[in-house]
Amino acid sequence: MRLYVPATLDELDAPTLAADGVRWDVAPRRAHALTPALVRALADEDDEGREYSAFLAAADDSLALIAGLPGAAPLRVVLTVEVPEAVVRLPVGSDGDGAHGIGLGGDGTVGADGIELGADEPVSAVVIAASARARVVCAHVDEPEAAADVAAAVAALEADATEADHDEAGTAQPDNTEPDNTEPDNAEPGAAAAGPAAPGGAALAALAAALDRVAERDLLWYDASELAAVPRADA
Repeated sequence: MRLYVPATLDELDAPTLAADGVRWDVAPRRAHALTPALVRALADEDDEGREYSAFLAAADDSLALIAGLPGAAPLRVVLTVEVPEAVVRLPVGSDGDGAHGIGLGGDGTVGADGIELGADEPVSAVVIAASARARVVCAHVDEPEAAADVAAAVAALEADATEADHDEAGTAQPDNTEPDNTEPDNAEPGAAAAGPAAPGGAALAALAAALDRVAERDLLWYDASELAAVPRADA
């Protein structure tokens, strides 16, 4: 089964050349694929268009991986691999009959070996549920010139998360405290006091702009035999 695996630049050192091609020992992790749910969602597309959608979702996940790994090189990486279908798990119901399904919990998540998928995941999302010796088909990597844009997107993601946490903490009130609904002395009866700007507004705008710049950049294609030649960028 073909998968699009979000990765980081340092993981390009893991695949090795074997007699039967370039192989990668993949531990359980998230990935994306041409799932039955994706086929239904993009009914008017052909398989090439659907696979491209799965690939783009993997590129987004690569950005999230970089944001969660301090010191990771700011370049998105997607590895296209082939693995045995038996190690791939789909959310229950996403394939119509529940085959290879992972249980759907009451909290709206599915998981296997500690890897979870939320209920709001892209319909291409799957889990590699067991270690597998994958055959690497190719890799797509941001060009080094994209590093500044990717780094800006990561910084915007972190700023947005920090501002959201700050806003949540700032609006929290003790259970025994009633909200203060009094009006200023100089307020006209019934007039609403001007409130603060929308929580996270500035961070959200910066995040949207940074993500737009990243989305405009194409990832470069490398054959599986060329992974060692992929340019590295400083973290």
